[in-house]
Amino acid sequence: MLFAKGRFRSTVTAQEYWRRVVVIQGVALAPMPPEVLMSSWHLPGLLRHRDPWDRIIAATAREYGFTVMTRDRALLDYAREGHLSALEC
Repeated sequence: MLFAKGRFRSTVTAQEYWRRVVVIQGVALAPMPPEVLMSSWHLPGLLRHRDPWDRIIAATAREYGFTVMTRDRALLDYAREGHLSALEC
């Protein structure tokens, strides 16, 4: 969606970008069991995010011990509170 909105600048198409990231670099996709999806609405602390996708990102990262790379202020604030591992980009 960032590609479609023009908010992600790249010299390649969205499809080519993801092909390079997922196929060439060997990125694995996290499983999405119902428990992770349901936990996205019962996160500890105060995640100031009503966007369900950002909440799912936080719940997935917490479940699997991932670090989120983001510019999203709400996710970065949530990480500063100690509920999430995040790197600002």
